[in-house]
Amino acid sequence: MIVSITNEFIDMGMSTKLITNKVYEDAQEALSKMTKEGRAAVRLRAIISAKKLGVNLVSSVFEITSNTLRNWVKGFQKNGVDALIYE
Repeated sequence: MIVSITNEFIDMGMSTKLITNKVYEDAQEALSKMTKEGRAAVRLRAIISAKKLGVNLVSSVFEITSNTLRNWVKGFQKNGVDALIYE
């Protein structure tokens, strides 16, 4: 399947076969053990991605609400990275 996003195409086909259940579970566990700074880096990546792909798509990919992503953006605009460092 190919999805058109802002005149670019993203191939969403066979690549999911690469992610086995073990890889998925190990990644979830590693994410849960991330430090506050590591989670801030993930939030920064979401903000950067939202500029390129849009808030709704990125919110869906990151499994967060669009309001959460908007709050991250507003917090970052107001207080920088410190606003993204929390549990």
